[in-house]
Amino acid sequence: MGDALFGAGSWALAEAHATRAPSSTFAYEFAWRSEALDGQLGATHAIELPFVFDTTGLPVLNGPHAMLGPRRPPAGLAARVHGAWVRFARTGDPGWARYDDRRRSTMHIDAEWAVVEDPRSEERRAWSVQLPARG
Repeated sequence: MGDALFGAGSWALAEAHATRAPSSTFAYEFAWRSEALDGQLGATHAIELPFVFDTTGLPVLNGPHAMLGPRRPPAGLAARVHGAWVRFARTGDPGWARYDDRRRSTMHIDAEWAVVEDPRSEERRAWSVQLPARG
């Protein structure tokens, strides 16, 4: 469901922007997994927002039934994510490799960060198949 709701559209948008826009395209995959709901929440859509705004310390976000779960996020992760977003807002560059239609460089964000080329390529290709028109 995640690919259907978010992945396919995000991949298509990144591809289109990278090949047509005069500005740079940057991609990320936020992979830190919340242990909320007995670990079922995981790295769900929008889980990165408290990190982007550096608000992971808010009590309402922490605990067994809260968005970030009972385990504290890795030390410094929120500050680093927030810093990348501020840098992007100021300069247009978050500090990692640009996305293009060849390498598809994507920053994998977790306790450790790493640029990954064309992550989840099989899924991306499956969702980009053009089906014949019906009529």
